[in-house]
Amino acid sequence: SIHDHDTRHRAHRTAALIRRLQIGLVACLVGLLAACSGASPSEPATLTPPAVAPAPTPSPMAVEQVEEEAVTPFLPKPASPDLPTLSTVDAETIAALPVDPDPFGEITGIRATINTRVPVYAEPGGEALGWFDPVTVASPTVVPVFEVLEGDPDWLLVPVALTRAGLPSDGVTGQVVGWIWDDKVSDEVTIALSPWQIEVDLSDRAMRVRDLSTGQTALEVDDVGVGTESTPTPVGRTFIAATYFDDRKAYLAGEPVIMLGRFSDAVDAFTPIGGGGVSAAPVIALHHHATRGAEVSNGCLRLPPDVATWLAANVPLGTPVVIQA
Repeated sequence: SIHDHDTRHRAHRTAALIRRLQIGLVACLVGLLAACSGASPSEPATLTPPAVAPAPTPSPMAVEQVEEEAVTPFLPKPASPDLPTLSTVDAETIAALPVDPDPFGEITGIRATINTRVPVYAEPGGEALGWFDPVTVASPTVVPVFEVLEGDPDWLLVPVALTRAGLPSDGVTGQVVGWIWDDKVSDEVTIALSPWQIEVDLSDRAMRVRDLSTGQTALEVDDVGVGTESTPTPVGRTFIAATYFDDRKAYLAGEPVIMLGRFSDAVDAFTPIGGGGVSAAPVIALHHHATRGAEVSNGCLRLPPDVATWLAANVPLGTPVVIQA
């Protein structure tokens, strides 16, 4: 299972990956300083480190020899081209994919951009169960990283949009997750740090957009419309999976839909507005609506005017969203 690996090393491995990203950022800044120094191409600018006094020679001491723990690599198995494509408009139900084992767990602050078809696994080194497509509902596929197993390759636990492990009528609910791998060489997956996080408090009908790098709140809303008692807004961690416009729905007032990577925990499918046609997958979203500030929706989070527009312009895809009861 997902928890079979040694949990003692999770924080260390995630921190190591973040340090690797920070080292790359420092290298870019050094290059920028050199470029701004005015030095000619033939005489590149150099940074002179400050003089450091030599450290005193330490006294001999006994050092305990600690045997390094062997790490078994989780190598990916070849993925079949016939596997289903995930994160598409036609929602897939794949019982073998797990739901998030820690819905209110920590989030690494890393986002992964899927640049080509990438296989998704139920566990590191297991069998691939589907493909991530680089496009999710006309948006680039970007996902937050919930956990990192560092190695060769790195394994990343990420949420999967528009995919379910089962139906609420069968008692299966929760944010579906899967493992993808990053070999740190190819450009199939690009990782980057992101400070953004959206936090929703259902009981207070409140939403905050936070910049975790500064601790500042960039936006706060206190009259969010939430799900009713029979169709509640699902809780736990999810993410912004796509942004799109839907001119068929007058209540949006021309503002975008901020689609989350989460399904309703209460209904199997919605009947499209106007009746008839194919039942729509009950995906949760952030969107404008004039009726809000109470338990009024089928699970979506209804926002005041201009908030969805602001989110689409300022908060990137793959931003984690944490919903509390």
